[in-house]
Amino acid sequence: MMATALLLCATLTLAAAPPANDGIKWTAELDEALKLSQKYHVPVLLHFSSDHCPPCRLLEQRAFKSNEVIKAVHDDYIPVLVNVDQYRQIAQRYKVEAWPT
Repeated sequence: MMATALLLCATLTLAAAPPANDGIKWTAELDEALKLSQKYHVPVLLHFSSDHCPPCRLLEQRAFKSNEVIKAVHDDYIPVLVNVDQYRQIAQRYKVEAWPT
């Protein structure tokens, strides 16, 4: 079942992913990720970021490029990147006021 969830996540990611970052394969489709999460009992990992956030870039360039982190995220989560510049309402829904979160 986990393999099916990961395959669906990979398909979703390829269809809706933000520009490639050579690391974690993020999706921007939160609603679809939440549906997959419920269906396959896989948690969603939300990464709130901004285009004008130097700490966000450091996290993305360092931790999210680590092979161990990439493997752990891909094995155990549905990764969703929320760009708060474009989707502030999602940050508000989760009461996120600072990023990276």
